[in-house]
Amino acid sequence: MHETLWFLIVGAVLVFMCLAATTLRRLPVSAAMVYLAIGYALGPPGLGLLHLDMSADAHLLRTLTEIALLVSLFAIGLRLRVGVLDKLWTVPLLARVYVLHLGWGARHSASRDPRADGPGARSRRPGT
Repeated sequence: MHETLWFLIVGAVLVFMCLAATTLRRLPVSAAMVYLAIGYALGPPGLGLLHLDMSADAHLLRTLTEIALLVSLFAIGLRLRVGVLDKLWTVPLLARVYVLHLGWGARHSASRDPRADGPGARSRRPGT
């Protein structure tokens, strides 16, 4: 499927959901249920506009997933009513620091070449 059609469909669905937000708030369904129904209607069982080939469309699916994640995190951030210097941030910040250092250490130890030049290392130039 052509990438342009994907982005047009996703854009149309997002515009529809923005316009229908006030109506959907009154219904006893969540936005996820509406997205699921729209996906089913646009997919092969419905209109057949969306045909997924997981291996051929992997790059496109990754891009769409990243966009969806960013939009949802942005929406959650807009609803968050915690001050920047509030004590509720200590646990997430400590977890972030721990995970970043753990990831950095794992990457550093995995990429460390034991033969790399450093204090006490011999030169690897031929003839020296």
